[in-house]
Amino acid sequence: MNRLTRLIIILALFFDYNTFFQISDIDTFEVHADLDTIYLKNKNIIPSSVHIIYRCDSLKLAIDSFKVNSIEGLIYDINFNKDTGIFIIEYKYLDLDFDLRSLKIVSQSPEIIYDAKKSDKSVSVAGPKEFNIVKSGNIFRRITFSTNSGISMSSGLNLKLSGELADGIIINGVLSDQNIPIQPEGNTQAISEVDRIFLEAKLGRSKIVLGDIDYSVNRGRLFNYNRKIQGINFHSNLKYCEVDGSAAVSRGEYNTNYFLGQDGNQGPYQLTGKNGEKAIIVLAGTERVWLDGRKLQRGENADYIIDYSTGQITFTPNVVITSNSRITVDFQYSDLFYSKNILSGNINLSGLSDKLAFSFSALQEKDDKNNTIGIQLTKDDYKRMKTVGSGGERIFVSTIKKDSNGAYILNDSVLVYVGNENGSYSAAFYNIGKKGSYRKVYSDNGYYFEYVDKNDPLVSNELKEEAVYSPARPIKLPSSKNFYHTSLIYKPSNKFNVNGEFAISNFDRNIASSLDDGNNIGSALNLSMRRIIDLQNFGKTILWTGIRSSDKNFRSVVRDREVEFKRKWNLKSDTTVGEKIIEAGIDYSLNNNFDFSIEGGHLKSFEANSNRLNIKSNFDLFNNITFNFNRENIRSILPRNENWIRENYTLGYKWITYSYCSELKKSPLIKNSFFFYKNSLSYIKQTRTGLKYSIVLSDRLDKTKIESGWKKESYLHYAKFSMLFNKPGLFNSDFNMYFQRKKYFDQAQSDLSAIIGRWVIKIRPRRKPVSLSSVIELGRKNMVKKEKLYIKVPMGQGNYIYDSTYSEFIPRENGDYILRIIPSNEKEPVNDGKLNLNVLVGGHLLKSSGFISHLRYIGSIRLQNRVKDGFSELFKIRNSVNRIIYIKNELRYNGNRISDLSIGIINKDNSGNLDVRGYEEYRQKEIYIKIRKNVSGNISNETILKNKRVERFAEYNALVNRKLNIYDLSNSIIFLIGDYDKMSFKYSFVSGRQETYNKIKAIKSSFRFSYDKKVGDKGVVGSFIEIIDVKTNSGEKSVPWEISNGRMVGCTFGWGLNFMRTYKDILNLRLRYEGWIEPVIGNYQIGGLDIGAVL
Repeated sequence: MNRLTRLIIILALFFDYNTFFQISDIDTFEVHADLDTIYLKNKNIIPSSVHIIYRCDSLKLAIDSFKVNSIEGLIYDINFNKDTGIFIIEYKYLDLDFDLRSLKIVSQSPEIIYDAKKSDKSVSVAGPKEFNIVKSGNIFRRITFSTNSGISMSSGLNLKLSGELADGIIINGVLSDQNIPIQPEGNTQAISEVDRIFLEAKLGRSKIVLGDIDYSVNRGRLFNYNRKIQGINFHSNLKYCEVDGSAAVSRGEYNTNYFLGQDGNQGPYQLTGKNGEKAIIVLAGTERVWLDGRKLQRGENADYIIDYSTGQITFTPNVVITSNSRITVDFQYSDLFYSKNILSGNINLSGLSDKLAFSFSALQEKDDKNNTIGIQLTKDDYKRMKTVGSGGERIFVSTIKKDSNGAYILNDSVLVYVGNENGSYSAAFYNIGKKGSYRKVYSDNGYYFEYVDKNDPLVSNELKEEAVYSPARPIKLPSSKNFYHTSLIYKPSNKFNVNGEFAISNFDRNIASSLDDGNNIGSALNLSMRRIIDLQNFGKTILWTGIRSSDKNFRSVVRDREVEFKRKWNLKSDTTVGEKIIEAGIDYSLNNNFDFSIEGGHLKSFEANSNRLNIKSNFDLFNNITFNFNRENIRSILPRNENWIRENYTLGYKWITYSYCSELKKSPLIKNSFFFYKNSLSYIKQTRTGLKYSIVLSDRLDKTKIESGWKKESYLHYAKFSMLFNKPGLFNSDFNMYFQRKKYFDQAQSDLSAIIGRWVIKIRPRRKPVSLSSVIELGRKNMVKKEKLYIKVPMGQGNYIYDSTYSEFIPRENGDYILRIIPSNEKEPVNDGKLNLNVLVGGHLLKSSGFISHLRYIGSIRLQNRVKDGFSELFKIRNSVNRIIYIKNELRYNGNRISDLSIGIINKDNSGNLDVRGYEEYRQKEIYIKIRKNVSGNISNETILKNKRVERFAEYNALVNRKLNIYDLSNSIIFLIGDYDKMSFKYSFVSGRQETYNKIKAIKSSFRFSYDKKVGDKGVVGSFIEIIDVKTNSGEKSVPWEISNGRMVGCTFGWGLNFMRTYKDILNLRLRYEGWIEPVIGNYQIGGLDIGAVL
């Protein structure tokens, strides 16, 4: 057996096949004051792939502030330290070989199964003696049996490998489902994508990589391929050639969006899929963003940030966005209907001669029509695909299904909404445009869909326009793309080279049908030549020319055109086909002080015929004075006779630069003609003290063509100021702001003004007791309203229940609903102001050893206000469209190792029109005292006393309007018996009074006793008993959930047993059982058996 064969076999044994098919998903939920447990919609969660992100400011929750039950998809023991708001959970789960949807899975107890704080621990494993490999980590396989006949499976892997397998075979990699950045927030420039699942082995000049691969092949203009894939890649550098091949599945669909900005609106701007769909998830790190042809950088301190979970881009104050801003975004998104398989092979011959290089590449992207994602296709569906051909007609699959707990009934094939759990059918609705026949109706508890008869003359046009939904999912036709590319480079000297490329594409839009396949195959050719003429002391000249031709059926799998290709040739779109382009140019340069170039070209296609001429010149005198000149003329014959002239002049002296640019476009169509000029003056200075600042002043006048001549349309001017000061170890300040004002000469349009700014301050002196950080933001943005969708799940698997007393869904552990938050189509332009301020005063850094050295003050302020009118209204809370206020002050005392005292005050205010159902308010003021003390070496005690005052108002549901005064006292005592056994008592008493309406008084008391006893060397038996009693004077079956934590009036009794055992430090076994008797809800039991192995 040769070494390469042995390597492949060893890699196959090491690698976990399931790691190729781990699925990313995102859940959105709303935080409430007492929310402790969250139930994800998927099970078999990879624990440390979980990321919890606060949507308001994109901050990520620390890994040690929550725990994960990977088997049942639970997140519990959460310490938000945030006001009420919207959080996003991003995670991965295992896509197992059998369909879990056919099994009944019962929720498990949120006891500790996996503690995120302990996830970094690893077990070293000694490798076989014949291999010199360093390995650490663990592998587990877990099977769970539910007492209600439910069954589930999960698996995990966390291995780090490096070393030598055999003579000449070097291996390294990470096979891990922990520390994987599934969908990180896009607010930093560097996303940690190195912690991906991969295994790499090297054998001499050859290399094999398995897992997550950033696959990139650059073979010229016609083939520059970049994708994120999951699979296997082989690469070998031989003596005379380079060979590369891959077999993988795609992690996303590639797409390009082009759109114009809006005056004074930094975002968010919504990205869409190929068919205009908005419900997409952008794969992290795949986006490339250009503004006016200039590539931007991601990051809060750079040019833009992106919310990958919603596909929305927001620009920072570093860039000025206007209605003339041309924005282009390339990205991959995970909205695949089919599993997409990718096969590729490349060979590059460059070692035969130093003057000649040849390459050949083949690529296939093919949808697996028999492997759909999220929906099952029938034989009839496949038959319809065969009859459609490649014409692009859409097919729809009905989503109506029988459901005893559904919300709809069928009446003559029309779905009629009758309320949650009152119907016999359920359905998923999709926006299909004008062919839809249902409209979305918002209610107190979310929304539902209502049928609209578009043939009824009595139905208003407004309702007919809203009816764009259908209980049917559009089916994407399975397609395939085959691409073949060859290139030849001839370079007889360093001053002359010729490049040639030829590509063939075979694009079948519907592989399920052989109809309309006559236009699948197309070809393209690209030739270029470059000649350098050295003029010795008189500089050098470069002559170049290029020819590109493609037929009307050619379809590239990559971006093979410039970002501003449409603008370059004055085209209606950048998707022209059958084009032929000829370009040539002369570049002359002299000692880096003078450059002159002239280039021209001709484009002809089935839709366009254009000529362009560009002249550029650059002067640099005495290294202080610069002058740049650029004039471009585009003359179009088709589709109409147009002339477009662009000019740009720039004059600079040291730190000052002035520029003037203008564009004039004349067209037979008056609406296509325009003229504008723009003046800019900038001043940039950097000092030796670390201060860098700049000032930019700009104005622009736009004119439109009318019958009698030119008419002024608008006048835009803005001023931009930036300042950066950095003093390491003491102070850092980054300030960016610009003011924009646009005046319209047409009185029918209102003038616009906006202030966009961001100021970051950090004061962190070394070894000083005070540190401060602050972020201030101002901007004009689109506020996207949210929709709340409550999804019915089996009892015990949700985190909400429906309270009929108050007609609302309320947070409740072991509930039967889960909440999904989705963006609505309702947007509202607002002025947005934010302030985040954090202060820490630590007495432990003082030289004093007295009382003050044990004190620590922590202050946190988070303010956000959105208003419709001017920025001056941001200081008026009553005029808010939406506001979020969170203020926390806490004083801690650590007397010694056995004492901890905390006193704090928290104020929250979350009010506004963010919910599509209407205006709502939530205010809370909390005062608390926490005392932790070790009474003795084996006894510890914690006491918490809180007083909360809560005010709620919702215009869409008067039953939730309330004003509450709540006292909450809890006490926990833990006894350590011997070295291993533990006994704990927890008692809590909550007294609440509603001070409005019917003056409800309620008392909730609870007692929990638990005991854990060690059995043998590596076994633990645990048990608990819990009693919860809720009393009220209202006579209702429930009281406000803020008092009862969602418990119904009456006595709730719970009990449970669990057994855990470890065998030989490898096999882990856990048996769990819980039983509950609750008023209104009744009796239920949950439990199961877990078996895991650590190697």
